[in-house]
Parts: sequence; C-alpha cells; structure tokens
Amino acid sequence: MKSIRCHIAVSFLLLALFLTACGSTPSHMETTAELTALQTGSMTASTPYQTGTPLDAAVWNGEYDPDSPIKFYRQIASHMDDKTGWYFQFIREGVKEDPEEYFYTFHGMNMRYRYKDNYWSVSYMQDIGGDGKPVFRRIKSKPGSIHFGTSSEDEHADRDLINDLLNKRLTPEEMIALDPDQYEFRWIDGNMFFDLIREALSNPPIETMTYLDYPMWAMYVDPEYIDGYRFQIGFYCKMGTIDEIYIDVLYKTGTECDDYVQLSDLVEERKADAGQQEAFELIQMVRTEIKKENYFLAQEELYKDKEIGGIDFYRMYAFLNALHTKTADNYFDSQPGIPWLVEEISEEEFIAAGNTVH
Repeated sequence: MKSIRCHIAVSFLLLALFLTACGSTPSHMETTAELTALQTGSMTASTPYQTGTPLDAAVWNGEYDPDSPIKFYRQIASHMDDKTGWYFQFIREGVKEDPEEYFYTFHGMNMRYRYKDNYWSVSYMQDIGGDGKPVFRRIKSKPGSIHFGTSSEDEHADRDLINDLLNKRLTPEEMIALDPDQYEFRWIDGNMFFDLIREALSNPPIETMTYLDYPMWAMYVDPEYIDGYRFQIGFYCKMGTIDEIYIDVLYKTGTECDDYVQLSDLVEERKADAGQQEAFELIQMVRTEIKKENYFLAQEELYKDKEIGGIDFYRMYAFLNALHTKTADNYFDSQPGIPWLVEEISEEEFIAAGNTVH
C-alpha cells in the first residue's frame, strides 16, 4: 500500500469527527466537508478487537490534581492497530471548575499510511467567466493524511451514527451504560468504540506537562530522499503524553510524489532482506521506548550511531530530535507534481453537491 507526500502537522480542532475540504482562491468559494473515494479500496478499520474494559465499569468520580496549572481536563482512551495503521481515540473534555461543561470527541487517523489509491479531497468553486457568467468547478486533490469517516459509504455511515450519539450530550453515566447491541456499525468495530468509551470515562484524566503544547496529532516526512529513502513519522499526543508513534522508511520507486514502497510493507510481505528486517525490529523497539518513557529521544544511544540494512539511523535521530525541540517545520514533502484535478461542472451538479449559488 502506498503512502503520500506532503507534511501535515495541524493541531486537531476538538470537534467531533473533524473533516476538511481543500480549495483554491476564487471570487466565491463553496466547500464541502466531503472526502470521497472513487474506489473504496481494501483497507479495513481494524483487526478483530478484544474488549478490555469490564461492561459494568463505573464512571470515575475522583478529584482533580489540586496542584495542576491546567484548567481543563481530558479523559482519553485509544486503540492502535499496527497492521492496518489505524489509530482511534475517544475523549471527554471539560472545564474543571464547571462539571456541566464538557463534550465528547471520537476520531481516527491512519498512522501508517498517508495516501490511498483513488482517494481524493473534493471541494467546489464558483467563479466568474470571461463573459461575466458564473462558472462552477469541482476541485480534487490528494489529501496528506487519511481520517476516519472520509472515504467509503460504510465509513460515512459509522461517522454519522457516532456523531448523532455524541451530539445527544448524554451524561458519563448514560454513556457508559449504552448497550452496544443496539448499534450497528458497518466499518469500525463497535466493540472497540464502546470499550474506548468505558475505558475513558472510568479512568482519571491524563495530565503530563512534557509535550502538552504539541499538536494533538501530526504526520511528518523527511523533506527529500537521500540514498533512495527517507523516514516518515506520525504521532498522537494526549495531554502531553506520546500515546502512539509510528516510524517507517519510504523507498523511492519512481518520479511521482507517491512513488515509493514502505519498509513495514516489505517486512509484512516477506520481501525485506535480513538487514531491512533488523532495521525494522530496531524501529519497533524505539517506538516502544518512546511511548514507555514519553520522550522522543528515548534510548537514542542504542541506535543513533548505527547503519543497518543501508539505513543511517542518525537521520532518524535527527528527525526525532527535531520533533522533540519543535524544530521540524522543514519536515514536509517539497516535491512538485502533487496532483490536482479541476473540472468544470454544471450549476445543477454544483447545487446537488450541497452548495449555494451566489
């Protein structure tokens, strides 16, 4: 499976199931919160999920840390599936001084893959033609990351089901008592969704100052290929804690921006040589230590001076150090040729997509 090119490092807006649509700069713009797949593809949400939180778990009612300078709280639970790359997170966020002021968020992002074949971001534009008459266009671009609820019809259905549920503003007690059998999911594992609800609401809020001001999620990539490869790193933070990080190596295979194969795929498909296999195992160890120590440079002395399977691990160290010191602004894809498709459409098609004619 391929992965894409450009850097995404955006603080996640705490809106349930946040979606984006890309556009241009015309005189009038109508965008849709729609991401569509021309072909669904074979990627699934997760491998079979094993429930880990008791069905009769009780809502946490403890006291907040009186010495904490943080005025808000987040109760968070998450699940990462390395095989598919999907990471899901459920959050209850609120204000410590007002127990009635809180909301829920559920979102997912692929931490392993940044691009899927035939996967496009769609936006719409109304402009004025040379004859003074309105012109309507549809713009398709390749998004820099894959988020839950933005591809197939099944994903859309699950997104809408979850959105409706979260917007009911149920109490934590009501949320934790929900009967999973009353809800039918088409793409994600419903057991996972309700297990994350129970886990988050039955445990105290997470507070760590280490990386508190970092983006909630980010996907970075080396700005260029050197010796035919570059590193890609995606991570998710929850209240200052590195909850998940996925590190991969991308091998260039052609001239297009998405022409590469990933080390993780080579290993999974048993196409990696002995050196690549060893490098992959070292990367997995580093991932584990980073999460265990909550430190991007954890166990750096074990790898930064090594070269394994043709991979210079000092480059990975420099990448992680840039993340740690918040100097990773240049870690994005600078290649030209990122695909954009612009097509003129009728006024009827423009309106049918949910836009308003100006």
